[in-house]
Amino acid sequence: MARRPILLGAGVLAVVMTGCASPSAEKPPDTKPADAVPAPAAKPLIAGLVNKGRERPYHAGQPFPPVDLSDVAPYGSAFTAVVINASWDQLQPEPGALDTSVVDQSIAEITTYNAQHPADSLALKLRVFAGFAAPAWAKRLDGPPVTIDQPTGAGTLGRWWDPKYRAAWADLQQQLAARYDGNPLLLEVAVSSCATLTAEPMIMPAGPAAAQQLLAAGWTNRAETDCLNGAFDDYAVWHRTAIDFAFNPFTTISPSGQRGVSTTVTDMLMTRCAESAAAGGPRCVLDNHGLSPDAATTARSAPVYAQIDALWNTHPTSTWVTFQTDGPATDICGSLSVAVAHHAPSVELWPPSAALPGFAAESSAALESWSHDLVAGQPPTCPSGP
Repeated sequence: MARRPILLGAGVLAVVMTGCASPSAEKPPDTKPADAVPAPAAKPLIAGLVNKGRERPYHAGQPFPPVDLSDVAPYGSAFTAVVINASWDQLQPEPGALDTSVVDQSIAEITTYNAQHPADSLALKLRVFAGFAAPAWAKRLDGPPVTIDQPTGAGTLGRWWDPKYRAAWADLQQQLAARYDGNPLLLEVAVSSCATLTAEPMIMPAGPAAAQQLLAAGWTNRAETDCLNGAFDDYAVWHRTAIDFAFNPFTTISPSGQRGVSTTVTDMLMTRCAESAAAGGPRCVLDNHGLSPDAATTARSAPVYAQIDALWNTHPTSTWVTFQTDGPATDICGSLSVAVAHHAPSVELWPPSAALPGFAAESSAALESWSHDLVAGQPPTCPSGP
């Protein structure tokens, strides 16, 4: 099957010119000021199936390797992009330093692959894990590292909500954007400001012990809201590359450590994402990593899907959507049906692991057909039985 074209966001490839001076007797009407130059053209958005890559290195406290194309090579045109995963500590082990070898090697691998498979070329998305994989120096900003107890064991976090930590993270984005914003292969970068347990900004460490440890370190609901709002400033340096913001219901913690949920904060952040480009910021893609056949109905993330629909109805030409399935054992076809119903032309799938087959449970023909349907915005044809 031939490679499907990558979709473009409405109007995203238009080249915008800076304003010209008003005509006057001294300046002919067709003369521009010396500093009037075209704004850089925005790159297209990803459309089709995306290999999210393996995140085990993050949970194991290990550096990420370059992208592994052996997962997608057998599937021909089913996949249109892969994710470059990297951790903050491997990118910036010391303050001010930048080691981008894992990103550069991944880009080199993709460049070679595309030259060898011109009909099935791949684009890239960059996702940087912070949280437990923040460098040791960043974890000491604004205070000593915060030990967090989790069911899988204890780990340490920095005070991601405090000014010095947030400034260091914003500086990392500045450096990465300066290096990669113009790269034509890199179409999207995931927002991971304020992220802790995973690379999703709004997934918090679980359990009563973690709640008390965060409160004791100075975390507050207001500080978390401010941090998430600040993510738009962190990623404002990505002028040509779209940003991918994964949303979930906002977790609140009371002074006594009781957890709650606020859809008000989530809705506010999602609205800001949908209106980012119109306000002069980067194009912001609405995302959720809990895609499943019941994601929009009975799952915890259902309010996110309702807000996506509301924003789509209000801003149909500037609301961009993507999803990631909620795990490697997900009903892929049923999940893609939900993605199409909620306006997403791209979906990240989990690769095979030692325990679960991930997308390898499906045939190449099925994945190619479903990817084509996803790009076309039509519901996929799912198997009728086992």
